Amino acid sequence: FGVIRSSGGKAEVHATITGGLKRIFIFSQGEWTCKSSNCKLTFAKISSDEWELIVNDYEKYYIPDAVIYGG
Repeated sequence: FGVIRSSGGKAEVHATITGGLKRIFIFSQGEWTCKSSNCKLTFAKISSDEWELIVNDYEKYYIPDAVIYGG
């Protein structure tokens, strides 16, 4: 994975999973969106410092706040 951070707590998270499938997630103002094609995204803050992102009801990604904000 990789991350591009910008001011105001915004982040673009790039993830590549087995088989070469790539996902790009955007975090801004406490919300996640998906920039990839065929990507129905739901998300939840599952602890004080971790997010769970679910794509198409079966792909799961866990992203700690440190990825978004650095640390």
